[in-house]
Amino acid sequence: ANKISSNELQNHFCLFEISLLKYRRSSNYFHLLLILSGDISLNPGPPQINLDDNFDIWSPFKNRGLHFIHLNVNSLCIKIDEMRHIAKNTKAAIIGVSESKLDSSVNDSEISIAGYNVIRRDRCRNGGGVACYIREDLCFNVSNVFSKEIEGLFFDLLFPKMKPISIGIIYRPPTQSNFLDTLTRELVNFDIDQKEIYLLVNFNLNYKTSSSSKYCLKKEDTLH
Repeated sequence: ANKISSNELQNHFCLFEISLLKYRRSSNYFHLLLILSGDISLNPGPPQINLDDNFDIWSPFKNRGLHFIHLNVNSLCIKIDEMRHIAKNTKAAIIGVSESKLDSSVNDSEISIAGYNVIRRDRCRNGGGVACYIREDLCFNVSNVFSKEIEGLFFDLLFPKMKPISIGIIYRPPTQSNFLDTLTRELVNFDIDQKEIYLLVNFNLNYKTSSSSKYCLKKEDTLH
């Protein structure tokens, strides 16, 4: 078989990129992208799983390491059975929840999951709130580092002979403006040299960038 030198291969890629730049302005460009994407369906819907194929949707959680999950449950009380099913099959170290929609009338026992401790920051039964399930074999300390401007909770996972791992469960209400600026100010208090930090956040990101609303968090907004 004829061998292609590295220079020839590089030239092929350069020509391909130039062709794409010229092609990009035509509608056919998007047809090309679809072809390159592989298996595309016009209306795929939810994945169709054949139980006879021994398909295991929980297989990623069988790998070693700490597994973190974050879910917007839109009311924890009515979704607690599904949460227990997820916890049982994943055995994830952390399961963060946003829009828990809890208040003081809901006891921890009503939303308990076997093998997990639960911590929570409630708002009301009509919206908002965050909670987190921490596997009971893990040691942790809850930190009160966020001001009332941020709807979230923070805690440290503690391991022997290792840096603590700080985890934040955060929810941004759709009407909250200047959220990233506020969050940036809050994070300044953390010493990133002394610990790892993971944020599990529901940003309510709005891809409708034409919106002029001050409440619209757009995809180009970033943490400083």
